[in-house]
Amino acid sequence: MKIGAIAATAGIFLALGLGTAGVVIEHGQADQLGQARDQVTMLQKQLRDNNAKLARQVGLVQTQMAGLSQPTDPLSAYNQICNQQFTNDATGITQTYYLPCTNQATTIPQPGG
Repeated sequence: MKIGAIAATAGIFLALGLGTAGVVIEHGQADQLGQARDQVTMLQKQLRDNNAKLARQVGLVQTQMAGLSQPTDPLSAYNQICNQQFTNDATGITQTYYLPCTNQATTIPQPGG
């Protein structure tokens, strides 16, 4: 019986030891879950901050675009084809060049003028 009592006592201690290990494992898992939850919370905050920053940037671009006007084609006034003869002084050859022209063109003011 003495051996049986020792075996029973060892079984009890073994059971208590496993129970403690189970609690340690659960506690470790709880720590991991807590850390994961903290990381998710931090990532959600970063996402909200990035979304707010992006919204501000989009608003800035929209404001800048609202101030733009439709550009005009500077060549749209040239609605005719005119010809001009030029002579090459080196060869003496005269050629006719066909150029866009109009009488509707406006001059571009030059700096200092």
